[in-house]
Amino acid sequence: MYKPLSCGKMSKTDDLINCQVVHSEIVTLIALQYANILVNSHPQIAQGVQNHSYFRTNPTSRIYYSLLYIQGVCGTPEERNCVSRIVNKAHRGVRGRNYNAMEPKQQLWVASCFFIATLTVQETFFGLLDEQSTEALYQDASRFGTSLQMPLEMWPESIHKFWEYWNHEIRHFEATPAVFSVARDVLYPHNLPFWIWVASPILRIFTIHWLPEAYRARYGLRTTWVTSLVYGTCVFILRWVYPLLPEFLRHCHVYYLKRELRRYVK
Repeated sequence: MYKPLSCGKMSKTDDLINCQVVHSEIVTLIALQYANILVNSHPQIAQGVQNHSYFRTNPTSRIYYSLLYIQGVCGTPEERNCVSRIVNKAHRGVRGRNYNAMEPKQQLWVASCFFIATLTVQETFFGLLDEQSTEALYQDASRFGTSLQMPLEMWPESIHKFWEYWNHEIRHFEATPAVFSVARDVLYPHNLPFWIWVASPILRIFTIHWLPEAYRARYGLRTTWVTSLVYGTCVFILRWVYPLLPEFLRHCHVYYLKRELRRYVK
């Protein structure tokens, strides 16, 4: 059974945690590559991305719209409706013989991957959650699917049901050529701005260490003493240094994305 590997002590928050709280922290951007690998392990989604996405030629734009969607879904009702319209418009033409970006089951998988990435970041950098807080975060993450075409009743009713769904899916997805092609583009992207390109080896190490063992084997990835040392050192430093950063640095991406969202809402 796969569950995210976590560090730190079990913590219980007075106010139950939600996706907005986690994604207000800029450290969550570390998990964007990880989330993309998980999403595109779904063969139909990977086929749609391979045939219609501009990620290979313009990864920065794809990153921008992914972050805009996450912040919009975690924001006000107006922002949520706005990003839903943007994504629905982009998805209408993403359909083929065996894939359809508007298909609720595929959106369930996307929402599930966003939840896994959110939980992994929370538990890696801020400490383990108790069962009640994990359940609260899980239920809140349904918004990643219900903001599109996924009906709420499709979301597994509890975190325990979710793990059954999740472990079944990751064991049974077919590793198609499209899955491998998109994974390669996500792990080794081209045309990146210098500041992302410099960080990409570290981001790749985080992704490799967070992936389920079955996925590492599928993609020919493995952890080594070097990657383990880099990963452990980065986690240790971030867990101690990150909380000391001023709030405007920790939340700077939110300020920018909120300003961008206001342009679309108008």
